[in-house]
Amino acid sequence: MGHLWGVHRMRGWANKAVWIGPLRAGIIVALIGLGGLGTSGLAAETITLKNGMVIEGSFDKLSVIGANPLGGNGPKQILLCDDQLRRIFVGTNQVATAPAPKPATTIDKFNIPQRVAVAGRHVGSVGPIVRVTPFDEWGRRIFSMNSTEGIIDIVQGITEITPTWTKVEAIQGADSYIWTMKIATSSIPRETLNKILYHHIKPDKSEDRLKVVRFYVQSERVQDARAEIAQAIADFPDLAALRPVADSLTQMAANRLIKEIELRRDAGQPALAIAMLDRFPGDGVAGETLLKVRDMLADFRAQEQSGQELMQALDAQLALVKDDKARAELTPIITEIKSNLTYHTIDRLADFSRLGGDAALSPEQKLSLAISGWLLGSGAGLDNLAVSKSLVEVRDLVRQYLLSKRKPERDAILTKLSSLEGGTPAYLAKLIAHMKPPLDATPAAFVPVDPGDLEAVLGPKAPAAAGPAPAGGAAVPAAPPAADPKPCDDEGDKGDADKKGGLLDAPALPKLPVPGIKKPADPVPVAVAVDPKPAAPISTGIPGFFELTTTGLPEEPEIKYCVQLPPEYSPYRRYPCVVTLCGSATTPQQQIDWWAGQFNPEPKARYGQATRHGYIVIAPKWNREHQRKYEYTAREHAAALYSLRDASKRFAIDTDRVFLSGHSMGGDAAWDIGLAHPDVWAGVIPIVATADKYVTRYWENAAYCSFYFVCGEKDSNKLALNSVDWDRYLRHTGYDTMIVQYQGRGHEHFHDEVQEIFKWMNLHVRNFFPREYTTYTMRPWDSFFWFADVSKLPPASIVLPAEWPKTATPCKVDVQVLTSNAVRVTTGADKVTVWLAPEIVNFESKVTVTINGRRQLNITPSNQVLLEDVRTRGDRQHPFWAKAEN
Repeated sequence: MGHLWGVHRMRGWANKAVWIGPLRAGIIVALIGLGGLGTSGLAAETITLKNGMVIEGSFDKLSVIGANPLGGNGPKQILLCDDQLRRIFVGTNQVATAPAPKPATTIDKFNIPQRVAVAGRHVGSVGPIVRVTPFDEWGRRIFSMNSTEGIIDIVQGITEITPTWTKVEAIQGADSYIWTMKIATSSIPRETLNKILYHHIKPDKSEDRLKVVRFYVQSERVQDARAEIAQAIADFPDLAALRPVADSLTQMAANRLIKEIELRRDAGQPALAIAMLDRFPGDGVAGETLLKVRDMLADFRAQEQSGQELMQALDAQLALVKDDKARAELTPIITEIKSNLTYHTIDRLADFSRLGGDAALSPEQKLSLAISGWLLGSGAGLDNLAVSKSLVEVRDLVRQYLLSKRKPERDAILTKLSSLEGGTPAYLAKLIAHMKPPLDATPAAFVPVDPGDLEAVLGPKAPAAAGPAPAGGAAVPAAPPAADPKPCDDEGDKGDADKKGGLLDAPALPKLPVPGIKKPADPVPVAVAVDPKPAAPISTGIPGFFELTTTGLPEEPEIKYCVQLPPEYSPYRRYPCVVTLCGSATTPQQQIDWWAGQFNPEPKARYGQATRHGYIVIAPKWNREHQRKYEYTAREHAAALYSLRDASKRFAIDTDRVFLSGHSMGGDAAWDIGLAHPDVWAGVIPIVATADKYVTRYWENAAYCSFYFVCGEKDSNKLALNSVDWDRYLRHTGYDTMIVQYQGRGHEHFHDEVQEIFKWMNLHVRNFFPREYTTYTMRPWDSFFWFADVSKLPPASIVLPAEWPKTATPCKVDVQVLTSNAVRVTTGADKVTVWLAPEIVNFESKVTVTINGRRQLNITPSNQVLLEDVRTRGDRQHPFWAKAEN
């Protein structure tokens, strides 16, 4: 019972996030009262969407989002939120709560004098970016972009800085331009920002210094605020009364560290969480916080102790088995359990832990509980050793089946499975869900961040990510707005752990040894996995980063793709995943960097948001060499879909939390592929994408897939170009769509938005078994929708990419799951296969499938159907047990 109690306590913490709003407000009030400088109040409203996303700003209602939105006719079904950096569009039908006033907050602004151009040519559209230099200490940089006149260099200057956004304007010069844009203040490196601020205050005035402190508090840069107030108190003895404020900042920093630890723990990084807890600073931190730290450590240690006791109990029960032959047969599976017992898998032995001390059970029965729980999952323990031993053999045969390239071999395995007690679809489904990926690539162990260096974890030295460049342009250098933000919590803490005056400089709590249940193995060579087309992952020298190949379409070359695994990756834990598509002038490796952060060779780690949140990132090489536009072809779809399928067979991907994204041309592809295959994705994130061709004809498919669009106000009038489709998504009931437009920005990669994107993704999970849906298709390869597979489309419905804009009526696929334990499919396609699972129908009763008016009866589960489905689709969470076809 001990370790189960610990697990439940840990899960409970997830709902106890630290709220620091009142503490921060109190600090600001104290600084205003003692500092003597006034601040401006900012009024805003907040709403919560039905998907759980919270947005805040000034709200208005529109009828359309295209040209002259305020002058549109008709009902105003679109909600516009302006947060002064972005404009966010959502449908009024997506709102769960009406806009509510948010308490006015105090905001410090810094106005930076610049020679802003007042006459010249207006920048109506921002062309492909060539180069962006870093801001200098005076807040100036050079922005170079392509135009019809060639490369244009525009000198920009920061004219206003607020805690959340910074205004940048074109500076007067020989060729003057009128251009205003906004970037996230968090995208400006702290060293640069500090120099700019100090150039525009009077450092010898305490009021100005306190304004900087307030600004950093409002910006959530807690460590910078602590360093500033400590220095201010040292320079101005009359500010000694602010020492309690400095103490409050220490507490705020401690609260933030707790949130980061909780995030890492929940992302499947227990070793890192333990290391952070073990070095948690104690000086100046509230006793309640320290008690929470000790409780968290105690729970981890309780799990560690439980793990050690469970392994000893397994050995003890095995020794009590009197029959030597039986004991020898059980030894390999017991060794497997002990070798793989970690924080991720300890709950599988819940039944063994609960009943291990029951004197009424024999050693064989207790071991059976352990073995069956290990194979089938927590709560599925069986006390029949014969069945449990059968399950071990079934599991091994299933792996052989999934790896086999020859049909006769697979048929022989099916025959053998039918003779085993555990060889039923119900057992097979559970075994497959809990086994390691069949194409176990045995990746080299992920080298963790040095657990003694919490500053490395929080990322003060994280390099800026180059990031994907716009189509037609070179990679943008490490400069705002392309900077890679330091790891931060969801409230926007931009890497405030500074080596000087940082929270980590405070005396730490006494160190206690907190080993993991299993010590991480030393790096091992990558093994060649058995694959339908053998291709071992190529180790790149970066921990967890691999280059792989998989079979493409007939007569097409192999598909190459990159994968980045998160820290402390375990094949027994399911991870959310992002499939990301590069633009025309960027690479899959740059897409990995955008999501997971650039690799830092010193601590051997990445600092991006995918790393922090525990996401696997897949980046296919989906486009041809020198390809400049998305072509809407089967080859391009296969690159995304086949890469995901191959990766799902190799790595522990949570197939209900897979997201598709892309930049520029890759964004165009993501939009189309998302609509064409809505059953695959938990959400789609097209960045600077344009609607064209099939996107405009498949728009109704968006009712079944969530979309998050990001664009720039000056990106070739993107809002107007996409307005027809976006208006449809926003005005129709049931669509989950958000559109984010950055003010004054053009065709770029928008790393400013990555934290908000992760907030959105963390709220979305795929529903793979909808009870009713209607989708549309015009291409032969857009044929699979959840559990209905259609082919032989009517010729009048087919339009191949090369035939566009041929007129055609899309083929409709209408599917209903009826309360009578039946499924009905109506479509214009001649060939239909309906795949069935227990989530759709009850196999213990009569199942009826009606396809285009014809009824199919006597449908029963089949081992062959289930195993072939897993072997081909790679989805181990939702295998189909049976099928019906006309």
